[in-house]
Amino acid sequence: MQKNYGKISLTSVFCARMRKKQGIPFSRELIELIDTKYKENIEDLPDYGKSLNEVSDFIPFIEGRYYSINKALEPLKNVMIIEIAAGLSPRSLNFLKREDVIYVETELPELIKIKEKIIKDIIKNKKLMAKMNIRFLSLNPLNKKEIDKIGETYKKVGTGKRMVIIHEGLLMYFTREEKRKFRDNIKYLFENYAKDGLWITTDLSRLKK
Repeated sequence: MQKNYGKISLTSVFCARMRKKQGIPFSRELIELIDTKYKENIEDLPDYGKSLNEVSDFIPFIEGRYYSINKALEPLKNVMIIEIAAGLSPRSLNFLKREDVIYVETELPELIKIKEKIIKDIIKNKKLMAKMNIRFLSLNPLNKKEIDKIGETYKKVGTGKRMVIIHEGLLMYFTREEKRKFRDNIKYLFENYAKDGLWITTDLSRLKK
């Protein structure tokens, strides 16, 4: 029986609302679209409790990991960035004007369809259009055959660029065995498509309850 990862989509909205609280670029526009145009397509958590309160520990935690990855990406040149389980993060929009960057957002099938529409709406509404260097890919990162989708995309549009894999808040949803499988899939990806690739993540530690 295939595991249902629907909870990841639920928490994508949760994290998006936290980013808005911190004023992260494009987070306000993203939430406005979720709450209006795409309200019927997005499943939200029924009760946030006090978690969106200014004194919540989660808000600076979400902000910290978001900017930590951005900081690591800033100095990299001529790269193809693949964000695994991008959720509703607005990070790709920061790279719109970077002609040396191709940004690939990946997510589970239903969410990536909505995410693509949201990103394109923000680009249109904010008149950000330059060279469209953001791509969207349906992906289950635990499926080795689907990992080849990244490799094939890299061969088509990323030749000559360094492959950079990033993810934020993903591994906490995986069992130990699933983490091993994910690690092995990333290893397979680098060995077969990009031996000098980079893997950047904040998921090596977690909050203690």
